[in-house]
Amino acid sequence: MTPRVGVVSDVHMRSAYREELTAELSGVVNRFDRFDPDLVVALGDIVEDETADRDRDHIERVREQLSFGPPLRMLAGNHDVQSLSLEMLRSLFGNPLSGVVRMGGETLVFLNSAAPRLGNPRGEVDEEGFELLGKLDPDEPVTVFVHHPLHYRDLSETVWWSTRPEEALCGNKTAVNGILEGLSVRCVINGHLHDPAHTRYRGIDHVTLNAFSKETPEVPITGTYAEVEIGESVRIEVKVRDDTVVRYEL
Repeated sequence: MTPRVGVVSDVHMRSAYREELTAELSGVVNRFDRFDPDLVVALGDIVEDETADRDRDHIERVREQLSFGPPLRMLAGNHDVQSLSLEMLRSLFGNPLSGVVRMGGETLVFLNSAAPRLGNPRGEVDEEGFELLGKLDPDEPVTVFVHHPLHYRDLSETVWWSTRPEEALCGNKTAVNGILEGLSVRCVINGHLHDPAHTRYRGIDHVTLNAFSKETPEVPITGTYAEVEIGESVRIEVKVRDDTVVRYEL
C-alpha cells in the first residue's frame, strides 16, 4: 500500500470571504475524491481569527467540507489559537493536536506548533511533540506534518516575513532538528509562510505548501492544495484547481 494524503494549508476561513472560500474548498474536495486519499490533512490556520463564536463556526464549516469520506486530521496554526484554547481546538477538530498515524508501512507524525503564550504569529513544538518523537524507532520511515517550518531559509524577499523572520520560523526548531536528525525522516511538510519552496536543511527535505488563502494581501484566495503519495519516494504534487503548479519527488 502506498499511502495517499490530500493536504491543504492556511485556509483562513473568515467572514469577508466565507462563501468564496467554501466554494473553493468544495472544488478541492471534488478533486480529492478523484485522487482517493487515505487521509486528508489541514495544516493549520484554519481560520483568520475574528471572535470565538465566529472562529468556532468557521472551523466547523471547514471540517464539514473536508469530511467527505477519508479520515481528516487538522493541525492548529497561530491564528487558530487567538480566540480559542488548545483544548477547544482538540474538541472542534475531533483529533489530538499531536500524534502518530501508521499506514502502509509508513509513519505519519503530526506536531503541534501553535503556542498561544508566545503571541501571534510565533510558534514552537510542544512537549507532547518532543515526547512522541522520542518514542519513534530510528529506522522507522517518518513523514512529518507541522504548521510552522522546522527549517531555515532566507525570507528577505517574502511578502509577509521580510522584516520579521523571527515570527515565521518555529522557535525551537534547533531542538526539534536535533531529534529529527536521528530518525529516518522522509520529509517535513509545513505551511505558515504563504511562500512555497523545497528546502534541504540539515540533511532533511522540507516542503512549504502555499496558502489556500491570503497568499499576498492582493490575492485573497489561491485555492492551493497538494496530493501526496508516500512510496519508494515521496511525491508531492501541488495544484490549483486542475493545474499542477509544482511537483516534488523526494
